[in-house]
Amino acid sequence: MGASATRLTSHLRQWSTGYGCRRGWKGFWKRIKLSSHVSDLPGLSGRLMMQAPAEGETNQARIAALATQGLKATQEELQDAWSAAVAMNPLQRRVLGLFLERLALLETQVGCWKPRLDTLEKSTAEALRQHQASVQRLAAVPGLGADSAQQTIADHGHRRK
Repeated sequence: MGASATRLTSHLRQWSTGYGCRRGWKGFWKRIKLSSHVSDLPGLSGRLMMQAPAEGETNQARIAALATQGLKATQEELQDAWSAAVAMNPLQRRVLGLFLERLALLETQVGCWKPRLDTLEKSTAEALRQHQASVQRLAAVPGLGADSAQQTIADHGHRRK
């Protein structure tokens, strides 16, 4: 199993869990303080609330009202977070809409890839089985995990002294 396969697996897993999606949004969300109230921005509440300003909504109370019941944030906190929506210009709204479209496309692609991704992960683990002890030692390093260890060993190889 080559290093490119482990990188592809890692990349697809990030998008399937939403991690990759959240990373791309940080610059935008510095102005709109939603991320301090919604832990999963691409989740249902986040997406419903983001779609409204993308479609032209400027009333922060109506945007906040779109949140689902599972959120811990109050309506007042959400309205405050969306206060910047009033100042969004048409270009920013269009960019937000494009982000949402891209997210939907990526989720569709990941859904199609899921069975292949599972097979690829199993193949990666099988190919690196002979290096299992090294993978476990490397995965024990703070900040790394099994995926990072597998990718590192696939990239750099297994070296014994």
